[in-house]
Amino acid sequence: SGGRLTELSHECAEVTHPKLGGEAYSLTVSMPEGVGDMSEVDVEVSSLKVEVEVRGTKQCLNLAWPKPVDADRAQAKFSRKRGTLTVLAPLV
Repeated sequence: SGGRLTELSHECAEVTHPKLGGEAYSLTVSMPEGVGDMSEVDVEVSSLKVEVEVRGTKQCLNLAWPKPVDADRAQAKFSRKRGTLTVLAPLV
């Protein structure tokens, strides 16, 4: 395998999230087998995009938000049971 990046499989939906004060994007990213927790994943959220990278692999995701989000209030959660990383980002 060369230097090709593999895009992580993902789903992004607009949700209503009362705790975050209204509309938010919920991004669910499927993690490769063997990823046990957040320490193995780099997540960077900005107002215009989100980047997720599994450390030490060529697997990543670079996604532009359809509308700007409040990056300071974005939250990332890892579910070991489901093998997913969920990013909640409130719309501005």
